[in-house]
Amino acid sequence: MVKLKDLLKEGSPGYKNRQFGDPLPTLEDVMKEKNIKDLKLGKVYTDKDRPPFQVQEETINEAPEMELAKGLDKITDMIVKLGNRYKKKADVDGMVRSWMLGLKSKLKKAGIKSESINENDKVKVLKLLIKRGDNPKDAKKDVEKLYNKVSKMYKNASNSKKAEIISTLSAKMAGK
Repeated sequence: MVKLKDLLKEGSPGYKNRQFGDPLPTLEDVMKEKNIKDLKLGKVYTDKDRPPFQVQEETINEAPEMELAKGLDKITDMIVKLGNRYKKKADVDGMVRSWMLGLKSKLKKAGIKSESINENDKVKVLKLLIKRGDNPKDAKKDVEKLYNKVSKMYKNASNSKKAEIISTLSAKMAGK
């Protein structure tokens, strides 16, 4: 491909004998001097238009999340099938729990965040709220509404501390 900067150098045609006051050479003048006849002004040339360039087609995946989701769905299906196959022969619940902990650890080491809500913890917080005297219906609504936020803000807090925080937040929200 012929580049404009290569065409218009001081030693280029039109610059050699130029005197003060003479017009500057135009691109057409330089193209005539260099005998470049097959180029057309105004056309944008790409590497595909001119040999000896080799162009490899590149594909851009605009939705990598979709591809990732499909891959994870396939893996999930395989895990469920495997669990069902050994359901009567082994402690599948224990093995899956152990495997999930290992997976979470590997994801963390790889720098991939994986936040999960342990439903048992959610139920324990609900039971603690009811034990402390909250109305069961109100406690369930409060847990559904506030548990995720409290768990994210207070990751290392115990279930009793989370119950206390949810109780305090719901009382403040009710007082507004």
